[in-house]
Amino acid sequence: RERATPSTYLLKLEGAYDTLPNLRKTAGLMKISGKLRTAVDENNETSTFLTIDDRTKTALQHRPAFEHATFIHLAIAGKDLSPDSLYPMLGVDTTLPQFRPSSHEDRRAVPAQDQYPVWYFFYGTLGEPECLARLLNLDHTGLDLRAARVKSARLGTWAGKYRALVDGSEKEEVEGWAYQVRCEEHEEALRVYETHKYMVVRCGILMGGEEVPGLTFRF
Repeated sequence: RERATPSTYLLKLEGAYDTLPNLRKTAGLMKISGKLRTAVDENNETSTFLTIDDRTKTALQHRPAFEHATFIHLAIAGKDLSPDSLYPMLGVDTTLPQFRPSSHEDRRAVPAQDQYPVWYFFYGTLGEPECLARLLNLDHTGLDLRAARVKSARLGTWAGKYRALVDGSEKEEVEGWAYQVRCEEHEEALRVYETHKYMVVRCGILMGGEEVPGLTFRF
């Protein structure tokens, strides 16, 4: 693997740091940022959380004001698509000269980090309409799943029984399904389903006689 998948945490906003501005003031870290999330418990009480990385978590834990802060590890597939290179890409060592984009217009360097809609390649249970529809809260009869395959990939196993997509040789390929993810909310549901054991990587998806730039989950 080219780079370790970073850990993601949820910090509960409460007390002296019940809002993002108050958090920045209390922590003395004005550059703290992240996605705000809300959750409702069984008593119908709403809590707000901020998504942070492990570096921010460590910095906060060294401050007395956060001695009793609530940190929750978010087991979500990592996604860190470089804006300046092809990294990370399925089955490709992006450090090699031939895989370095010649310009920012190089088509292989897409999709971008926050680009939607975006094509995803699935295999296994995510290629089942009922499973995918349940995760995305959609009607499975309207899902546009298309037969597809990716090259330079193979299916391995982990824990002795689970199939996992891993880098393969140039001659290897995996068959599955392609689906166009419409928004960040749907993508996040898929990332949570795959867990932190996987990483979102770029790939070329072959379907309908053409190759389109897309993403997939690599173990």
